Amino acid sequence: QMPGAFCRAPYPHMVTFDPVGLYKHGSLYKYFDSIIECNITDESHVNDFKTAVKNSINQLTPFTYNELDPNEEYKELVLVPLQTSGHYAFLADTPYISQADYLVDVLNNTPQDSGAVVTQYVTPKVKDTVLTTEVLEAVKAKWPNVIFDESFDKINSVSQYILPFVDKVISCSSSLAFQGLVWNKDIIVPHDTFINKLN
Repeated sequence: QMPGAFCRAPYPHMVTFDPVGLYKHGSLYKYFDSIIECNITDESHVNDFKTAVKNSINQLTPFTYNELDPNEEYKELVLVPLQTSGHYAFLADTPYISQADYLVDVLNNTPQDSGAVVTQYVTPKVKDTVLTTEVLEAVKAKWPNVIFDESFDKINSVSQYILPFVDKVISCSSSLAFQGLVWNKDIIVPHDTFINKLN
């Protein structure tokens, strides 16, 4: 079992049980093509879920597109939700040793005319905040297209409230990739992780 993709407020607690296994041993990775090719005659429950998700986030988000790109200088916005460096899914599936290592690689491969909206992992129980004031200054000096605000760290699971305003989600193993599908966002997976087939 593992936390579900929609397990943090405003969503109810959700746990995923996969009898096949987890991550690359799980159903989604092993049977992705079969799942996608499955013919669903009634999609009303899927559409109802997507509508409920969008309505809940739209009612609660404190952000607007203009706040993220006030000068309209970017052709697109991409969300880069950082995770926790020590999480086994991140360590097992990626070549990175830390979120800082991952972020540098992502930024090196993100066009300068794309605004990279970076969020950190902040929940009531766990925090991984690599973007200190000094680090942020150095990052923005090299990659001026980074979009980050200290207010992001004051909102638990902030990334899901930014999703409506971005065009793409870049992730190796974050549940934000699955949430992005609900919003019809392009998903970019930099490495062959268990969500790579969402690319």
